[in-house]
Amino acid sequence: MEAQNILEFDKFKESITYMQVLGNGNILFPATIAYTYNGQTVVEKLNVKLTTTKFNYGSVNIDEGDVINSEDMHLKISPKFQSYAFKDGALFIDNKSKSKIGFYKITITPIVFTK
Repeated sequence: MEAQNILEFDKFKESITYMQVLGNGNILFPATIAYTYNGQTVVEKLNVKLTTTKFNYGSVNIDEGDVINSEDMHLKISPKFQSYAFKDGALFIDNKSKSKIGFYKITITPIVFTK
C-alpha cells in the first residue's frame, strides 16, 4: 500500500502549479479541503504541506482552520496508514479512525490562481 501511495503522492505533487518550496524542499500550497466523516462533509480553504524530504516522504499536513481541526479530525497524514489516490488534479485520502471519527475521506484540491 505504501509504495502505491507514494506513486499517487508524486503524481499529485507534480500537478500543483502554485506552491512555495520551503528551505528544506517541502512544498506549501493553498487548497480547498473537503473532509467527509459521519455522514457529513465540511469544506474549508487551508494551507497544506507536502513532505518531500527523505524522513516521512509522502506525508501530508493540513493546517487547522475554523471548521477543520486536529481535535476532531486527522490532519497529519502518512502514506503508511492512509490510502492515497490522485484523480482530476486532486488527492483523495481515506482511512478508518478508531480513536476519533470512524471512516473518513479527505479531498485536497490545490487552489489555482489565474491572471
